[in-house]
Amino acid sequence: SYHSTQGNAVLIGDAAHSTGGTLGQGANSALLDVVELDRSLEVCEDDIKRGISLFSRKQVPEGLALWKLLQIPSKLPAPLKLFYLLTNFVAGLLSKVFTGWISPPTQILLSQTLTPFTEICRRNRLWLWFALKKYKQVVYDPER
Repeated sequence: SYHSTQGNAVLIGDAAHSTGGTLGQGANSALLDVVELDRSLEVCEDDIKRGISLFSRKQVPEGLALWKLLQIPSKLPAPLKLFYLLTNFVAGLLSKVFTGWISPPTQILLSQTLTPFTEICRRNRLWLWFALKKYKQVVYDPER
């Protein structure tokens, strides 16, 4: 949860989720958190307790998705890691030539677009499966 149960505190940006040092997502994710907090408060007619609860329900899945994406390079076995890096390099080149047909590589999606992290995870589900298959699945339960 990114909010206190008493409704008097909320976590955003780096305080809410890990961004790592290489993906260029720290400032972007903090700004997206602020936008989502504003939207949530607006939807809840500025009721802070309900607004920050809604904010958590929307943003925690995004934070978990970002965490998962950060695991890919470090958790892949060596041969797959090399193949992952190579495919991302090729995707970077081809996405510039075939704009709209080939998705940019993960790094570009994370650092230079507003594509939700959950969508980037969906696009990388095979790599995530390889990287995280031996780990317990991380699931967000908003009722906890």
